[in-house]
Amino acid sequence: MKFNIQECSKAMNAQIYTSDGPEGFEKVFIDSRELINFQNESNNQESIAFFAIVGETHDAHKFVEEVVEGGCQTVFLSNQKVAEKASLYARKISKNINVILVEDTTEALSNLAEYHLNRINPKKIAITGSMGKTTTRDMVYAVSESKYKTGKPIKNYNSLIGVSMTVLEYAMDVEVAVIEIGMESLGEIHKIVKWVKPDISIITYIGLTHLEQLGSQENIYKAKMEITDFLEKDDLLIINQDSPLLNKNTIVGQYDIISVGSSEDCDYRISDCYDYGQRGIAFKLGFLEDNKTVDIDLPIPGAHNRYNATLAIAAGEAIGIKPKDAVKALHKLRRTGMRLEFKDNGVIRVMDDSYSSFPEAVRSAIDTLVSTEARRRVA
Repeated sequence: MKFNIQECSKAMNAQIYTSDGPEGFEKVFIDSRELINFQNESNNQESIAFFAIVGETHDAHKFVEEVVEGGCQTVFLSNQKVAEKASLYARKISKNINVILVEDTTEALSNLAEYHLNRINPKKIAITGSMGKTTTRDMVYAVSESKYKTGKPIKNYNSLIGVSMTVLEYAMDVEVAVIEIGMESLGEIHKIVKWVKPDISIITYIGLTHLEQLGSQENIYKAKMEITDFLEKDDLLIINQDSPLLNKNTIVGQYDIISVGSSEDCDYRISDCYDYGQRGIAFKLGFLEDNKTVDIDLPIPGAHNRYNATLAIAAGEAIGIKPKDAVKALHKLRRTGMRLEFKDNGVIRVMDDSYSSFPEAVRSAIDTLVSTEARRRVA
């Protein structure tokens, strides 16, 4: 099995309350509904585990009997009374289960993810920023996947729990992990990179999202820069230098820094961008190292994606993928939905950019709308 009960319990400093179930488990759930649907719809009989997460408004411990009845064979709990109750209920309905007690189920989940990531030991690329995190993550994944077995990103999972769930899905032969990291306040990114320990960190943009929580753009910058907290001498930070506050000449760190942007001193220089609306974008990309310039065209809407694509090209080159091969991979990009996603019923086309936004992103979306061929356009 992917996760052995005894080994995992040591990694999480957990107490095995009962061990009547299988020796391990293959898959982890934190949502009781998803777990039960998986059991009902899947022909796969792999053993699964449930972590009862305690949130601000909901406590998943109240669903333990439900998941046991639904076929879950291992439960991780932080409430001893619920553990006793779950063990008794399992015997009553003739189910053999493992009950594992931990201090904090959220922390235990990230401890298990850390244990799993360490034993795989892939090259780790972490991405954060106020705008373009998920698209850049998708692009870096597409580039990496063209050469390496790459851990697949999941949905919009970028919180401590989300990153843990993403890592726990990785197969043992993953060579590169591409991880998106979000935040709501200072210290959150630090908590994640403390155990992820990226080899390459990418900051896409420092905008004004989370201004209500952090109070200033400078504090947002500090929060995003936490992604560098565990970078070492041979590690790398890649930045969008056209973003406010990001400049390779003012960032202090022992790691290497690569810059992407329109200024002459950028390692990857972007110029002459053309926005063809729904059909995509074209731009020139210059390389500071050899003073060469290449023409790039991508079937990806949104002029701002010239930055995201170049960040992915730079990350690809850092792991041994040539820019021309990275561009080929980006032509096959599968993007997460609700980000300049076009839907067409034959009469009306809808450009869906509704996932999340702020002024800079809206301006770019309107530019894409204006550049898209149509008889009439409505924002």
